Amino acid sequence: MLGYRVTNVVGSTRPGAAVILDGVLYTCCGSHIKKIEVGSDRAVIFSSELEENVRQLAISKCKTLLLVVGKTAGIMFDTRKQVICQRFRYKSEIHAVSFSHSTRYVAIAIDRTVEVWNLQQTGAADRLSLALRSRDMGCSTSLLSLSWSSDDAYLAIASSDRACRIIGLFEQPTFFDFVARAKLLAVHICNEPAKMLSVLTNGEVIKFNFASDGSNTVVRTIPLTSTMLCAAFDASASMICIGASDGFTIHDMVTGVILATVNMDFPVCDSVKCKFDPVSKFVLLSCDESGELCLWDWQSDSLIYKSNNELSKIGAAALSEDGTLLVTGSEAALVKVWRLPLGTCSMTFTQHTGPITDVVFFCHSDAFVSSSLDGTARAVDLIRCKNFRTFICPDGQGITHLSIDQSDNIICGAAEKSHNILVWSMSSGQLLDILVGHEAPVTSLQICPQNMYIISCSWDKTTRVWDLNGSKRELDSFSHSAEITTAILSHNGKMLASLSRNNRIHMWHVLEGTIHGSIDIPNSSTSHNSHSSRLSFIQSDTMLAYLDSSCALRVYDVQSCSLIKRLRLHVDDSSVNHTGTLFSTNNGLILGVTLSNQVHILDNCILNARPTMIGEEVDEQSIHLAVKQGLYSYALKLAARLANPALFTAVLHTLPASHVNKIARDLSPDASDDFFSGLNHGLSSSPHIESVLFLLREICRQQSAAFFQGCSKLKTVALQLGVAQSSITFLAEKNHAVIEFICTTQNC
Repeated sequence: MLGYRVTNVVGSTRPGAAVILDGVLYTCCGSHIKKIEVGSDRAVIFSSELEENVRQLAISKCKTLLLVVGKTAGIMFDTRKQVICQRFRYKSEIHAVSFSHSTRYVAIAIDRTVEVWNLQQTGAADRLSLALRSRDMGCSTSLLSLSWSSDDAYLAIASSDRACRIIGLFEQPTFFDFVARAKLLAVHICNEPAKMLSVLTNGEVIKFNFASDGSNTVVRTIPLTSTMLCAAFDASASMICIGASDGFTIHDMVTGVILATVNMDFPVCDSVKCKFDPVSKFVLLSCDESGELCLWDWQSDSLIYKSNNELSKIGAAALSEDGTLLVTGSEAALVKVWRLPLGTCSMTFTQHTGPITDVVFFCHSDAFVSSSLDGTARAVDLIRCKNFRTFICPDGQGITHLSIDQSDNIICGAAEKSHNILVWSMSSGQLLDILVGHEAPVTSLQICPQNMYIISCSWDKTTRVWDLNGSKRELDSFSHSAEITTAILSHNGKMLASLSRNNRIHMWHVLEGTIHGSIDIPNSSTSHNSHSSRLSFIQSDTMLAYLDSSCALRVYDVQSCSLIKRLRLHVDDSSVNHTGTLFSTNNGLILGVTLSNQVHILDNCILNARPTMIGEEVDEQSIHLAVKQGLYSYALKLAARLANPALFTAVLHTLPASHVNKIARDLSPDASDDFFSGLNHGLSSSPHIESVLFLLREICRQQSAAFFQGCSKLKTVALQLGVAQSSITFLAEKNHAVIEFICTTQNC
């Protein structure tokens, strides 16, 4: 459904979305999940295909199933086969999820209700079915956590009102209620004898004998030197980890002796968490407010993994030539170096005092330069981890754009207010020249790799070519009919693509000074930000990528200036202003996209997208025009190839019933994946799924078995059908009396 493959995501970890088992760490970033094998450099990333950010993760003890949950929806993911084996959705917010120890059950907490589902293997090897085991609606406030006994007989449910309910999953369910004197931080159920251990914010460890006399006693009091923030029991309840404002400690439950201590500078907040790895004895420490995540080996007293995620908006980013290093600059004046594919922050530079506007790698990738609105550009040596050169704007203005020549001897920067081009010597740091001519802010600055030409674009509607070696500084000027918002030079220096405010991309031959062609962009897709680059040449300069304001990636063929494909980036948090930028390696084989506080790294599989209907316009306007003209089949085909599921669903709702048979019969195998992606979106989000079901039924009737064997998206549609069926069944059972009354009235 996404139309591209993400090889890495760097950014913020969502609340609670981290889990570890047997040294394998699962974290999330937006709607993507990253699997990291601790101790090695191996990391795998995959999309949850949820239409919302991931908030909860749970891993089964057998290491096979991963439960990925957003605000109201979730998936069951098979970690070995790398496939989604079940989907589900609720109307209310999901607060907690947990597998039982044997993976026989899964518990889901929604508002004040807890549902326990049986997990059953169906006929298909990669398909699971969910059968409702029990539903408890007796909680008075929102639920916080779930904890299973090792024999799956009991489930403890802790809520925000200091109460805890224990459910016995027998033929006749039993219930035990416990109210604590302070807020519950952690609970653990023991089997023999049946009891519950709980940790309170006042430092007390309470034993609740729910199966015998119902008494509760204080078995231990942990001395407090600061505010308790979180707690966690290990698998056998022989140890307990306590998180406080001054650090974390591990206590022996029998003797009370402190076994290990680590100091962490986490803020005092409810988002601080700690979790034991039940196999490797590692402890996962995280804080959602600061974006930090650590893996603590308490036996060797060391942090074996640490990730400090970027929580402020990323304004600039650059990739090294081999794609192993990523440098980001944020509005918080921080420059960070990330190690790929793990996505860990290896270095942070704090010398800048203003928002970062641009970062550029040296040609040999062992150094980079960053610019800021504080009026400086700083060159950093990655080997010595040192800022070895600082370039200062003469009048203290901010520097908005940077460029370095092929020999790494010349660096150019654009002044924020005077609109001049500043030229420095990399070796001495001295200002060599000031190029004057632009009358408005500079929106792009490039140095041609074939010569010493500097190419700058501006809001003054001009693109200027400067020669540093010649006597005539300004060689040429390309005039536009509107302000230029961004531009990019091809990696071979022969072609320049510029985007202007009249929603048109111009392709220029730099050396000849002539126009190669132009591309019209839909009005709703443009965004005017003078500090962001939304264009990038890819695939050895044969294609041009453009990031529109809806965070969709449009890929154009440079030779014909025609749209090849529109790729929908999976951005889910609507509360964030997604003003993105594009960047790539020098060969254009790895593409990066910054979206707010996340960076998506895409590999060149997006470039294998086949050209769609060459010679015809494939955009929203063409689709709406086809609908107006009554060409419903053609409009639906265009919407599918454009990879815009929302538009596909809208066109599907206008489709007359008389056209359905022809569309189902004429559907070709090479277009089936795009088509089924659109149908899958319709099943998950459309209020009128009858039109989607009608078309699916006709496709099944008209097409042969050979057609479906090559459809990779068919399995996703089948899973979504199961979700729709479960939702309709639940609504029917919930409103049984109303439906029965309506049917009785109609019969009368």
